[in-house]
Amino acid sequence: MKIVRNKQITVITFFIVASVLFEFSRTFFQGIYSLYYLERTLTIADVTSIKIFQIIAWMIFEIPCGYLADRFGRMKIFLLSNIIAIISFIVLANATTYFQFASAEFIYGIAFAANSGTLLSFINHIFQNELKTEIPAKVFGFITVGTYTAAFTSGSIGIYLYGKNISLPFYVSAIAMLILFFLIILFMKIMKIKDNKSIKKKILFYNKDFINNLKNVFTSKIYTKYIAFYCLFVALSQGIYQYWPIILTRDYNINKQLAFTAMIIGTIIGGLLYSILKIKIKIKIIIATFLLGIPLIILAGNIKHSSLPVILFFISQIGRGMVFSLLGNFSNIIITDQEEKTTILSVSGTLVQISSIIFLLIFSNMANIFTITEIWICIGIGYVLLNLINLNVSKNDKLKN
Repeated sequence: MKIVRNKQITVITFFIVASVLFEFSRTFFQGIYSLYYLERTLTIADVTSIKIFQIIAWMIFEIPCGYLADRFGRMKIFLLSNIIAIISFIVLANATTYFQFASAEFIYGIAFAANSGTLLSFINHIFQNELKTEIPAKVFGFITVGTYTAAFTSGSIGIYLYGKNISLPFYVSAIAMLILFFLIILFMKIMKIKDNKSIKKKILFYNKDFINNLKNVFTSKIYTKYIAFYCLFVALSQGIYQYWPIILTRDYNINKQLAFTAMIIGTIIGGLLYSILKIKIKIKIIIATFLLGIPLIILAGNIKHSSLPVILFFISQIGRGMVFSLLGNFSNIIITDQEEKTTILSVSGTLVQISSIIFLLIFSNMANIFTITEIWICIGIGYVLLNLINLNVSKNDKLKN
């Protein structure tokens, strides 16, 4: 029992550390993303439309990458995503035209496709097949805390570097990602963690059992609720990712560092709340969505109080952190007892990207008609309406292979 317990701690530690290091490496430019594009003479509409190229690449390559991870090894694909991300960072640092930025975003989308779901599937496989137990739900709250602490640290450094040279954050991200590549390999050897894949000798797309199992998963009640919530949340969040630096720094004249700090610390507190609060999932969802949506609606108004916009944005990010942790836990529930773990998560990710493309096109057109604050009102209302999707899942709803 003690050996199993020590193995659990080791695997959870690796899960958290790998997640944190990856987030740290890729977020040096998180706080200056939109501003960097505007500095390169792109328009607000261009900033939104260019993001679509990343999502298209993600959508095209995610399912093939998920299949390859289940077939040949999940950590192999995870490490490959690091190398692809490095290439995209270097292209972004040197891009000057719309085509070059679009190409960089497309490459970055491939990196995300290769990364999506591989680490979670890798850890879930160890818990299911070696430790004969499940990943504790509170781990996902701690991962939210760790990854956003890393994002805050690297993002703060990135904002400082942006003041020195606007391309510098992208070069630093590339160097950090390369270091991460070798650190993970070293970490796995020291902790004696081996790569894994499906225990089936062959997973083929035309295999009848493979197709039937995926069909059973995707038509289940728990999955349809999960994917509906996931798609709508991520799609609505595209507007927040694109416009928060603009509305807070330009419209309210708030310091970039202060706004970024509010976003990250709020998300971290949300992750902690998810892990600490011992209440029903349904109540957590209500709290999270109202914390997320209502402040955005208020923020869209003409607020004259100097500190209130930051406070409202901070509160909304607490809800965001709770939702992120919730989705991580539900992703784990979906793939438990399944063999095609990464493939299932990849299909889910593709559906999310399709919804994101649709909403980005909507936001891009809305940006030519409405103000950003009016768009934020719509997003805030959308977050609150997520409560209509009942994600209160009992143990009896658990999927079986």
